[in-house]
This record gives sequence, C-alpha cells and structure tokens, in this order.
Amino acid sequence: MAECVISAIVDTDYGNTLIPACMVHAAHAPCMHDGEPANPAPLHSFPGNGTREEAIRMWRLRTHAQRPLIIHTDKIPDPLDHVYEDEVLPCPCGAEIIRVGRP
Repeated sequence: MAECVISAIVDTDYGNTLIPACMVHAAHAPCMHDGEPANPAPLHSFPGNGTREEAIRMWRLRTHAQRPLIIHTDKIPDPLDHVYEDEVLPCPCGAEIIRVGRP
C-alpha cells in the first residue's frame, strides 16, 4: 500500500494558486487515502522539462516511485501528437515507461 507524499501543485480551478496535495493519491491535502493503493495514472515528463535524470529525480521526490513515470522523447515535434492517457496506449514518440519502484 502507498504512503502519501504531500507537495505543492497549481490549482487551476481557483486562480492558479499553489495548494498542498498528495502526489501519490492525486488528492488535496490533507489526504485521507494514506495506506491505500496509489493512483495508477502515470506522471508524464516531456521534452523541455529537463534531462531524463532530472525527470526521475523529480518523480522520486514527488511520488517516492509509487506511481509510473512516462518520459516522452522529442521525436514528435507537436506535443498534441503525444499519447497522454496511460501505459496501455504506447506513445508514438517511443516514450520510456518506468514502472513503480524502478529504477
């Protein structure tokens, strides 16, 4: 079962303000889901967000590797052509999928 990791997110519903939220359960803080399974939706990193190592470092910091991470490449020039949904639909950019707890 997953442990909460609270971080600041931009709340676009309320004036783009920073609010605390659990990055593991995708819930506003205080998160009432500590000890429950993590949200299975992967986090995505796109070109321009830094290097692969930086993406992995942020993923570990924000989720403690409790959710999947998809690192997209720059092989597709238009971000709208990327597949965002999940790891069931592979992105045509050849994105790297890092499963829970790895690397």
